[in-house]
Amino acid sequence: MNFLFLTTMMILIFTLISSSMTTSIKTIAFAAKKLDMQVERTLYIKNEMAKEKYTKSKKIPPSSIEKMANNRRNRAERRSKEKFVPRKKVSGQNAKLNLYPLIKGDYTKKQKNQLKKILKNLLIELYKDEPFFKEKMGTKDSYLDLFIKRFLIGLKKDGALAKIFFQDQKERDFYLNLCRHDKGRSLLDYVTFQDDAKAKGISIINVHSEILRAMVDKKTYKLICEMERKIFYSGRYAARLKKAEIEPIIKNNPYYSIIRLDGHKKLKEKQTHSVLEGGHLITIGIPDALPAR
Repeated sequence: MNFLFLTTMMILIFTLISSSMTTSIKTIAFAAKKLDMQVERTLYIKNEMAKEKYTKSKKIPPSSIEKMANNRRNRAERRSKEKFVPRKKVSGQNAKLNLYPLIKGDYTKKQKNQLKKILKNLLIELYKDEPFFKEKMGTKDSYLDLFIKRFLIGLKKDGALAKIFFQDQKERDFYLNLCRHDKGRSLLDYVTFQDDAKAKGISIINVHSEILRAMVDKKTYKLICEMERKIFYSGRYAARLKKAEIEPIIKNNPYYSIIRLDGHKKLKEKQTHSVLEGGHLITIGIPDALPAR
């Protein structure tokens, strides 16, 4: 009798303990799950708040949008009375053809030849109607190629456009004629010699129209001018094709590997030149990578 009672009591106690342990485990699991949900909810709310804050920071206030629209309309109205001149205002040294990669840098032989070809095309574009230029071109078919070769030798030796020394005085005089403003156009307005990382590649968005004509065929040049004419009269602040607009047009250009598609980047303009009376040239500043002589 006592044995049966004890056995029954032990079974009852064991059952109560097991039930209590099961309940405790379930309670802990439920609490843990609830805590996880709370953490996830907190993180979700914080992420959403951060996302909303970021989105708002990128939005232009309505007043600014209206102001921009008014400015564009005002520019369009003002420009409607003006004559469009392709690339009339261009950004300093970015508008010029930088010849520094021909002397120093990591341009390949092919890229250097491409740059020399553009320089040759530019000289023809600028001076084809000048008597002094016609006279030289008539003396020998390859004269311009030979002149550019000697010009680059002098540039490498002297490190400045205004200091170039020519063995032949006639070649020196020819070069001075290219640089004199009284001859109509000065080569110094179209080429530069800047040792600057930002200057690598020809900034096709900013170059002078004459340099652009030296780089692309007539059909492409007319297309670019027509597109920029529409931009000009639409009132957009900069009447230039942006990277996404000009890249599809010139992606098959033979000089594409030395073309820079980004917009304006102000160069240090460490080297400048002036033409004095009598055709003498002076240089202010030198590229860092070339020693003064």
